[in-house]
Amino acid sequence: MYRTATYWPPGSWEENAPRGQNVAVQIQGLWSLERGEVEVYLKTDVAEGGYIYDGISHARDPRLVSGAYKIDLFLSHPDIASLKQVRKAILS
Repeated sequence: MYRTATYWPPGSWEENAPRGQNVAVQIQGLWSLERGEVEVYLKTDVAEGGYIYDGISHARDPRLVSGAYKIDLFLSHPDIASLKQVRKAILS
């Protein structure tokens, strides 16, 4: 079941981030632990180098949030029936 997660785009927590881009956003994610890696299946695209947290956070800097993970890899491909995109983030 998808749950609400908080996503910070890369660099959005920096003091010199462009105006309007320093905001964490809520997205939907399905969390999984596969082969010792934390993976999240998502309903929206994210960027490598950003951070994601399982739940809602209003913190400006994800590096200060206990349980926030850095996005190491983002994959997106059509599902087996080519009806929708499968989006997966690999976290560290």
